[in-house]
Amino acid sequence: MTDMEIAEISRQVQKNCDISDAQYAGALSMCSFLLLIRNFLKWENGSEPWEEGESSVVTEWIGEKEDLWSEMTETPYGAITIKGSEWDAFALEEINSVLAEDGLLYGAGYAGGMKPTFFLGRLEKRERVNGISVYTLGHELARDMLGAPALRQHHRIYLRRECARFFVWDRLFEKVTAKKPAALFALNEFGVHDLEGMRRHLDVVVEQQVRLMLHHEIGECGQEDHDEVFKELLAAYPLTPIERFVRALRDVLADTHPQGTLGYLVESRNSGALGLYVSFIDGFARSLFPEIARAFLDFLSNRDWSVVAETRVKARAKLENMARDLSDFASKRSELGDESVGKAIRETMIDPLLAGKH
Repeated sequence: MTDMEIAEISRQVQKNCDISDAQYAGALSMCSFLLLIRNFLKWENGSEPWEEGESSVVTEWIGEKEDLWSEMTETPYGAITIKGSEWDAFALEEINSVLAEDGLLYGAGYAGGMKPTFFLGRLEKRERVNGISVYTLGHELARDMLGAPALRQHHRIYLRRECARFFVWDRLFEKVTAKKPAALFALNEFGVHDLEGMRRHLDVVVEQQVRLMLHHEIGECGQEDHDEVFKELLAAYPLTPIERFVRALRDVLADTHPQGTLGYLVESRNSGALGLYVSFIDGFARSLFPEIARAFLDFLSNRDWSVVAETRVKARAKLENMARDLSDFASKRSELGDESVGKAIRETMIDPLLAGKH
């Protein structure tokens, strides 16, 4: 395809991205919105993650984006037309079969809160890992505000390097500024000792984080016993604490799967990446998996990977029991209704967790 044809496809995909943002931006907290929109502007301008624009320019750009969104809140998602043929925006197989010869990759699916998410980028690498097709993107030509750095659809994994750079910089900058031990340890293992070093070696750290994300997604692929229940509950309780809890439980189950994140860390003996993992785990996931923080402290004193391995096994048994409890609640939705089941999940599983009693 010519550059003009690729630009037209990018325009179509970007329009659907803008429609999704227009319809879901209002569900974000102000803090989340500002972080996402800030990085979205940096991506659009081709800026580095640490480059901050003039506040007046940023404010003007946000105003323009909000004006655009206000015109799209009721707009349906458009079809994607390539070489005279038209496909539904979610027709991944058909669209990618046409784009492959030009080294492009298209993605479409649903993210947190059942938000439609789309992207179009240059395919940097395709590989098979544990029988799973893994696609790594380089430069992205179109994307929505969310910019998730890793996505899984069935037995396909998408790794988005540009998005990962923003994710890693923001998280590390926050942790390093607060002098969090796990983040400082991780950077020291990579030979980075200050913010200037973070800038120079960001891509080294990003590569480590991308491998962690890959093995997290592989762990998710290996827990299909719970997949349908998780999908059911995520669809039933979008934009609620239950959704956040279910996503966190799914995440830590993936991380503690034998082929998941911690299994990879133990096998590779990658101490810097272990520091990244411990530094970045937060929210419900940290409450569900507090054992990893204690194991990390032990690891710092003796570099004994068996502690991490044993922690993974013991925590997974606990988390599997929680997933079965969640499945029991989900099985009662048709009988008791979503409101009653949601109340039971909150009172039985979420509230005790937040109170530190689980």
